[in-house]
Amino acid sequence: MATHVAASLAIDAGSVSTWPTRLRGLVLLGYPLHPPGRLQQVRVSHLPAITHPMLFVQGTKDAFGTPQELRTFVDVLPARCEIYAVDQGGHSFDVPKRSAILQHVVHAAVQDRIVEWVGALIAG
Repeated sequence: MATHVAASLAIDAGSVSTWPTRLRGLVLLGYPLHPPGRLQQVRVSHLPAITHPMLFVQGTKDAFGTPQELRTFVDVLPARCEIYAVDQGGHSFDVPKRSAILQHVVHAAVQDRIVEWVGALIAG
């Protein structure tokens, strides 16, 4: 939903009021690129209208789209975009219990990357 709101702001800038005028960027957690198993049904048509920087946090095993699948679309967007890949992470960044990666470490790394990205955005 956040991307649709940001895209509509860019399209209908004349009706913008209050908080949208302060929007500086978007952090997208597990972007639903396509329905699971339906790679041809991508949900990206509105993304080129977004002018704000975007950080996509995406699990490498996300059934709704992997970072590699997302990269195909993100690399051609006019806005500055970055993808942070969560190794072995699913749609909710859950990693397999048998994995050598601990879940709390994954969550901490995601949080750290978001804080770093937002900090750089505000400073820049």
